[in-house]
Amino acid sequence: KLMLLPSACGACSSMADYISGSESTFATRMNEVGASIGMNCNFKNSHGAVNHYVTPRSMAILAYNFVKKHPDILRYTSLRTFTFKGRTYSNPNHFLNSPPYEGVDGMKTGTSSAAGSCITVTAQRNGRRLVVVVMHSADRYGDGRKLLDYGFRCIAENDSAADQTVVTLT
Repeated sequence: KLMLLPSACGACSSMADYISGSESTFATRMNEVGASIGMNCNFKNSHGAVNHYVTPRSMAILAYNFVKKHPDILRYTSLRTFTFKGRTYSNPNHFLNSPPYEGVDGMKTGTSSAAGSCITVTAQRNGRRLVVVVMHSADRYGDGRKLLDYGFRCIAENDSAADQTVVTLT
């Protein structure tokens, strides 16, 4: 929860040490997994660094694969708040706040000097999931909302057209 909501670098480093024995070994593993799922990335550590990069498309690939292989992650990325050692942390993903964006259940916000203000957001409606990635935006939530609205509108139009299609086999 500390890694996913407030982006606690210490929690990320501790997790990397626990899983792989060191931060650098974990970053190597991140790059190997990224390459295996088709990402364009170069991770230097578990929480972002100089010369650390990932493309928006690659973030979408990562989010898609994460949700597909580990759907329980959405139980955490959809939390509005959680308490750890007496301190309450809020999820910075404003799509979950009042009023919430219909169907949003994650994923992650971030900010860095190179990538600026970013968000990777997942949402599901009528069994259809969208993954939207916004990077280096002056308004990541406004831009993300436009992309989500557009995506769900396209899905609705395509589903409507499919419902009206008649196929006759002879």
